[in-house]
Parts: sequence; C-alpha cells; structure tokens
Amino acid sequence: VSRMTIGNVFINCPYDKDYESSLHAIIFTCIALDLNPILSKIDSYNSIRIKNIEECIRNSCISIHDLSIMGSSENSRYNMPLEIGMSIMYYFLKSKEHKIIILEPETYLTQKCCSDLNAFDPILYKKEDGIEGLINCLAESILNIIGQRGKLEPYEIFNLYLEFETYLYDNKIKGKTLNSMREHMKNFINEHLVTKHELNNKSLIIVNGY
Repeated sequence: VSRMTIGNVFINCPYDKDYESSLHAIIFTCIALDLNPILSKIDSYNSIRIKNIEECIRNSCISIHDLSIMGSSENSRYNMPLEIGMSIMYYFLKSKEHKIIILEPETYLTQKCCSDLNAFDPILYKKEDGIEGLINCLAESILNIIGQRGKLEPYEIFNLYLEFETYLYDNKIKGKTLNSMREHMKNFINEHLVTKHELNNKSLIIVNGY
C-alpha cells in the first residue's frame, strides 16, 4: 500500500474501562504514524449503528481488531467478530486493498474462537508485555503495511506515550471523552514532531559550522 493511499484506520476494540489504556495506546500509535483513527462510537457517518460501522470501515484503508474479549463465556462480545466479518467482506470487495490487522492477546486464541481468521496472520501481543508490547507490535504491523518507516520508530512512540501520560497527569486531564482525548494526542504529537524537527535543524547547523 502506498503512503498516499493511507489515511483513516478503523479501530474495533472494547470500550470497557478495563481496556481504556490499551485503546488509548492504539489510538496514539495510529496518530504517531500519521494516520487518522476512526471509532464507530465517536465518528458518526450515519445514525443507524450498523450502517455507521459499515461506513467507518468503507472510509478506512486499514482496520484494527483486538480480540481481547473474545473467547470468554462471561464477557464475549459478538459485535466485535461481526465487525471483523464486515471488514473481511470489504477486503475482498476492494480486491484486498483494505488491510486487516488482528491483535491476539494469547497464543492460539483465534484457533480456538474462529480458526478461519488464521488466514489473516493474527499478531500476538502478550498481556504481560503491557502497553509497550502492544504499541511495538501494532506499530511494526502498520509500518509493514505502509512499506516504509514513519517519522517515529516503535520504541519512540512508546516513550512518547509515556510522556503523554505524564502530561495528562501533570495537567490533571482525566475523564475526557474519546474525541477530546484524540485531539489532545494529536496536539501533543504534533508539538513533539515540531520540536524534534527544530532540534535536528540545530544539529545540522552545528555540524556544518554555520
């Protein structure tokens, strides 16, 4: 996929409070890689929910699906596999131009829950590796799809995410909606990239002696 054709990324993940930090990390990673994360909960194309999800997928070049809640008899979410199925259908309708990333929090989860998804090579991230593991594996997957490195490497995105969490704490920013949190992330990352660019220019001036 060429860099020019990539913009929106549809995110199909739990909205539970327990999953909030992981969802924030996924949104942050997408923005840090110059992509626009779309969530059906906050990006409304249509008042009918299932139609809105379809339009979110149709307006995206990549969809990310986290299977964290699948496979649990108590907490299974059937709207999540439904949205995966919708993305797969669009994948075939668009001659495989729509790229699908499936995040698997435990080994062989898709094999147990829906073995047909193995055709999309689910990406394993271990829960014990925490947010760092999630950001690293997701960033590498997106970079592989894009076919070139981004402005930030995966380890830089993780370190920047830690700085962002500190920024939220220091400025007493909490309880914000997903939409406002996304805007905070965009502003924070843009400011970081501007500062990084300025520092690189200063370094070049020092090296060249003028």
